Amino acid sequence: MRVRVKGIATLGEYVRRRYHHNAAALEIEEGVTVGDLLDRFSIPRGEVMLVLVNGRRAETLRPLADGDEIALLPPLGGG
Repeated sequence: MRVRVKGIATLGEYVRRRYHHNAAALEIEEGVTVGDLLDRFSIPRGEVMLVLVNGRRAETLRPLADGDEIALLPPLGGG
């Protein structure tokens, strides 16, 4: 299966360490979850505020499917 993952803002650094871009297309096995993907990139769960799969909020136990697009967002600040 093939999925696309994009790290937004500071989470892009975790993806860049492995793929030299903040977004990458990955081949994954059936049954891989959002949490497994975070582990693959060594992203601490506390650094992820929101995960979107195909534009919808997803929990870490959600299994991924072929063609899914995953966006990882850190806590955002501002004012």
